[in-house]
Amino acid sequence: MKAIIITVVGLFLSHLVVYGQDKGPQSRIVLEEEEITLFDGNGKEIEKRYVSNLGESKKKILNQVKMQVHNKLKVKTEQEVQSKQLWKKAKEETEKLIKIKELKNPKLKFFGPDGAIVKELMLDNEVKRHRTPSKETKELIEVSSENIQVAILPETANVVGIIEMNTVTAFDSRIASTMTFEYLNAEGDVLWIVKEIKPWVNSAPRRGALFSSDGKRVALAIAHLPDNADMELYPNWVVVYDGAGKELVRFGPYDQLRNLYLSKNGRYGYFATGNSSVCFSVDDKNLHEFPQERVKRELNGVIRVSETGRCTINRVVLPTEINEDGEPKTKVVREFSFKE
Repeated sequence: MKAIIITVVGLFLSHLVVYGQDKGPQSRIVLEEEEITLFDGNGKEIEKRYVSNLGESKKKILNQVKMQVHNKLKVKTEQEVQSKQLWKKAKEETEKLIKIKELKNPKLKFFGPDGAIVKELMLDNEVKRHRTPSKETKELIEVSSENIQVAILPETANVVGIIEMNTVTAFDSRIASTMTFEYLNAEGDVLWIVKEIKPWVNSAPRRGALFSSDGKRVALAIAHLPDNADMELYPNWVVVYDGAGKELVRFGPYDQLRNLYLSKNGRYGYFATGNSSVCFSVDDKNLHEFPQERVKRELNGVIRVSETGRCTINRVVLPTEINEDGEPKTKVVREFSFKE
């Protein structure tokens, strides 16, 4: 891993000390991917905060801003915003209160039990371009090399996963690529590594690795890709590991793989292939397939799995209704349950 490591001694941040149940202060990992600037509504800046893109801190801030906007518009729910056609006004009021900026180089900060930063990792995010002679024609061609690191934090555990992607392309064709997943503890030490992961299964790099809430299980999409292979059609596997890096279950190979998901308790999950949507049970090493043609017929079919092993195909209710989170309501049209 090529991340820049910075060790800091004696920096005390009391508001970051975490207390466990009957365990006293504990270590903590913080991921900073975005800069959030909050305003008073009249253009005056109140404060800046640094958060992860999918973290709870960002969700809380966005919910607070939403409540302020609802109060301003004299509505109570997102359904009212939609039904009263106030979405444009809501967007304008939101932009007065908050500005979100993506950081060029995200940071991982590791805090000790006393609240001091003990290690900081600067995650790579760079693309380099140069011209080099072609082996066949000797003409100069443009070659680009991309090095990206993405961090994934479980909800409640002091561990973190880092996906690192190194790709070289020429004439818009991939000529070399390496992808790895690293599992780090609360001190920032790498405990184990998996190579040849496929991080774009959900159209976003971090979705190539899914943690259980406690960090003791992680699902990875594995793709053994030689240079110049078609990344979408080469054999892929879904593999679930425990916190020690031991393989618990493996499904595959599949020609195509996307939409990987692992339940919060790490016992169940789902993914999609070129022919079906698949639910799986980690403990039973079992799976259930819904044929893709059936899913497509079910009008915007969406697959879901619960922490008890109930697997469903859902469709959007038409005419479209909005739930409390502002998302379209769905209803179950197909289901299957694993035996607990």
